[in-house]
This record gives sequence, structure tokens and C-alpha cells, in this order.
Amino acid sequence: MRWAYDTFTGIDTRVEIVLVAQYLPPELTGGVDVGPVIVVSGVAITDDHDLSVSLLAPFDTCPVIDQAIVVDRHNPTTLPQELEMQYLQNPEGHRYCVDNAWLEGDHDAFIPTLATVFSSLPNRKTFALWYHQAPLPPISDMALSLQSEIYFSAYTVWEDEADDELMQAWTASAVRTMEPWTVGQYLGDSDLSRREVKFMADENFARLKEIQAAWDPENLFVGYLAGPNGATNRNHWEA
Repeated sequence: MRWAYDTFTGIDTRVEIVLVAQYLPPELTGGVDVGPVIVVSGVAITDDHDLSVSLLAPFDTCPVIDQAIVVDRHNPTTLPQELEMQYLQNPEGHRYCVDNAWLEGDHDAFIPTLATVFSSLPNRKTFALWYHQAPLPPISDMALSLQSEIYFSAYTVWEDEADDELMQAWTASAVRTMEPWTVGQYLGDSDLSRREVKFMADENFARLKEIQAAWDPENLFVGYLAGPNGATNRNHWEA
């Protein structure tokens, strides 16, 4: 994780980087259950093979690459292929609980906590990810205006309704342990009725409330489901 922080800040913007904590299928581990692993993924968005090799060169500097179970380098891919992998990781007919956080602060301080989350996945279908987007590009005048350079998310996936309480508790614990470094969350993978976390810049949220007061004073349109008065755009532990 420290290598990832030190290496990927400022990498070419045509490279998408994600670290995923997950269980590997048995065919990749020789049938041995090795527990949760970290998958380090980089995709260069270009149709020039030589350029892509150059853009992905920082991945070859990983200090533990010799310990990798699988190393898959410089293979062309397509959007349908990438989507197929997403479908495998997000199977239909399952139960899901998801939460996330935009993280800021001293990464040396929170990496041990993040490592604990990554190594405690409650079953083989659950996964958690660390998404790197530093440095942040200028943000346009958009509604979802709160971001940070690091995104963390936990996707708990299971089948049996009897496991609901256990799986939801793990998800809640995973994001709660990261709250000291959480500045907000991505609204699309959140549930404000369970845990209210900031999701807009203060000035954007204030503008939203002004628009609502001017154009919908009687609250005809339902707002975010976060209590009787709607969302307050705050981190509940900072109130």
C-alpha cells in the first residue's frame, strides 16, 4: 500500500489504477485457499501497445511482485472484457450491502487500519477496493462536488437472508473504522438513512437548498432519504 501511494501520485492520466481486496478463484491458486489477496490493477486507455507498456512501467517497480500468485502484464483488453469481469464480481441473484469513503490525511497512519479491513472479508464473494486518482483534476460546477484523491469502498455480497445482520454489520464496521480519515462519500454507493456522511461541497449544498426553497417550497419532490428533514450534508461523527 505504501508503494502504491508513493508510486501512483501523478501517474499518466490515461492509466486507471485500482487495488482490490478479494478472494481468488481456486483455478488461480492451484486449489489452495490462500485467504484474501490484493489485486493491483492498471489499465492504460490507449490503442498503442508500446505506449501502454511505457505508461504501465511503474507497476513493475512493486517491491513484492516476486511474491505475486499471478502476474499478468501488458495484455490488450476491451471494454466488453472489462465489463465481463465486473459481472463476475457482481453476480445477479445475490444480496448486497455497500458503503464507501473519500479519504484524506497521512496514509502512513491509516494504511494499517485499511489493511485490517482488507484482510477481514466476511466471505469469498465480498470485496473492497482502493481507487487512486491523484492529483485531482479541476472539478466543474457539478452536484457531486466532493472528492478526494483516495476512494475506499466495501461491497459485501452474500446469498442467504439469514446472514443479513452479520454482513451488514461487517460493512458498517469497515467504513466506521475509516471515519478518522473520511471527508465524505460517493452518494451512488451510500445509504444516508443508515449513515449520514457529507457528499457535496458546502457551497454546492447551500445552492441546492436555495433552489429547493425557491422552486419547491412545499417539498413536493422527495429529497435524500436521511430522516424526516432530509440530508444535512454532514459527517455524523463531527456534529
